[in-house]
Amino acid sequence: MSNKRNDKRKKKAAKLKKQSAARKQGIPEHKRYPRFVYPLDLKQTPFTQAVTKILDSLDFNDRNQFNDLEQRWFKQHFYGGAKALVEIEQSSMEAKFFSVHMNCLIGQKVFDELRKQDLFDRFIPYCNLEIIPWGRNLLVSFDELQKISTSGGTVYLSRYKPTVMIDGNEYRVGFSRHAIERFCERTANEGYTYAGYGDAHALYGQNRYFEPAQIYSRSGYQIGISFFHSAELEGFAQRRICEQIDPDLKAKNISFRQGYCPCRIEGDIIAANTLLYPGMRGTPEYGLIKNSSLPWSTRKEYLDSFEGVDYTKVVFDEEVVEALRWCHENGIPQVVIPPGDKPFLFHAFQERELPEVVPPYDYVKPRRR
Repeated sequence: MSNKRNDKRKKKAAKLKKQSAARKQGIPEHKRYPRFVYPLDLKQTPFTQAVTKILDSLDFNDRNQFNDLEQRWFKQHFYGGAKALVEIEQSSMEAKFFSVHMNCLIGQKVFDELRKQDLFDRFIPYCNLEIIPWGRNLLVSFDELQKISTSGGTVYLSRYKPTVMIDGNEYRVGFSRHAIERFCERTANEGYTYAGYGDAHALYGQNRYFEPAQIYSRSGYQIGISFFHSAELEGFAQRRICEQIDPDLKAKNISFRQGYCPCRIEGDIIAANTLLYPGMRGTPEYGLIKNSSLPWSTRKEYLDSFEGVDYTKVVFDEEVVEALRWCHENGIPQVVIPPGDKPFLFHAFQERELPEVVPPYDYVKPRRR
C-alpha cells in the first residue's frame, strides 16, 4: 500500500515540476498545448493555405472541439512529448486503441472541415497531409502531386521522381486519375479517412521503387509496372505477411509485392491506368496458377481466393496468403529486398527542411540560481 502511495506522490511531484517549468517560461495555463509547426521550406499553395487556416481555427480549450480525455492527452503531450504518449499507449489495451484515435484526430478534423467547405474533392487524394508529434509540438507536413496534361489525359507525378527501365529506356512513373482512385479503393486499409488516404498516398506519392511487368490481356501482352510495400516495421501487418510467405527471409528492409499497374507510354513518362492486385485476372500470378500442373481443384481454389482481393483480404484471408506463397516459391517473388537507399519514404516530412525540435518539459534543465 505504501509503494502505491509513494508512486502517486512521485507522479504528482513530476507533474508539478513540469507545470512549474511552464510557469517560469511565462506560458499561461490555457496555452499549455502543442503548437502546430511546419517545414521551413513549406510552399504556399491552395492546399497548404486551406489546411493551415483550418488548424488556426482549432482551439484545444474548446469542449465543443475536444472532449476532456482528448484535452488531457494533448496536455500530456505538451508536458512530456512523444515519450509520454508512448508510455500511455503501452499502459493498457484501451489506451492503445485511444492512442490510434488520437494519432489521427487532428488530421481527420481537417478532412471533415475540407468536406464541409466543399474543398475535399479538389485536393484529396492528390494531396497528402501528415501530423505527428514533434517534441512538445505537432509537425504538419504536406505532399502534393504534380499534374501535367498528356495526349492520353491528365497524369499525376510524385515529387520524388521515381523511374523504371523498360526495354533499355528510363521512364518517370506517373498515375492517371483512375489509377489513383483504384489505389484508394483497394489499398486504403482504414477506408476513406485521414489514415486510409495516407496509406494509399504513400504507395503512389512516396514510393520510389517500381519494377517493369507484363500484364496479360485478350489482345496479348501489355506493358506495366509492379510496386511494393515496405515491411521494415516490426509488428505491422506487412511484416507478418512477409514472414508467412517467406519465413526464411530475415532481412530488415524487406518488402512485399502489393500490385501491378497496366500502363501507357507518354513521351518519357510511363502512366499507370489502373491497379491490379497479385492474382487478379491479367497478372503474372494468375497466368502462373492457371497454366500450372497443379490439380484443377487447387488451381480453382487459388484463383477463386483472388476474386475481389484488396488489402484487407490479403491481410486476413489465409487462402490468399497460401496462394501467394505458392507463387513466391514457383517463380514470381512476392517478398523482395529492394535495391538502393530509401526506396520507401514513410513520412511526408522526409527530405524536408524541418524546424527545431522543442523538447518537452521532461527534459528542461533547471536554471542555476
